[in-house]
Amino acid sequence: MTEFVVSRDPKELAKQIRQWENRAGESFTDYYMDNYVKEVSWAFWLLAFDGGRHRDRANYLIDKITLRESLDQGEKFHLFYYEDMSWGTTHDEWLATEQVYLQDFVLWAEFLAASDRYFNDISGWLTEQHKMYNSFEEDED
Repeated sequence: MTEFVVSRDPKELAKQIRQWENRAGESFTDYYMDNYVKEVSWAFWLLAFDGGRHRDRANYLIDKITLRESLDQGEKFHLFYYEDMSWGTTHDEWLATEQVYLQDFVLWAEFLAASDRYFNDISGWLTEQHKMYNSFEEDED
């Protein structure tokens, strides 16, 4: 078995996170983002990231945090998924949302890879999870 290495490349890291989610059958925001990422760090990073593209959401989060109002995970971490999700009931409608959902993974990976502190944390966490699940890669036929 080859050594598992967490990638600092956001697209590869997003893939590793999604593979964990598929293998564990759990939500990454439940198990990692909501427990290990400080809301204020995330909000202020969003404020500046990508030329302020997410400024409105960042300011919304900062206001809620400042007022100590509760935020659910969707409000905090799903910038694309919850904005674009139509909550369709057919399988095809659900699959169409997967591409939107994956945009959130890339955004989380950009955030986690941008800081040494968060990258070291996610590296340690994913490495432990990899050991626990023995692998993240899809089962081969």
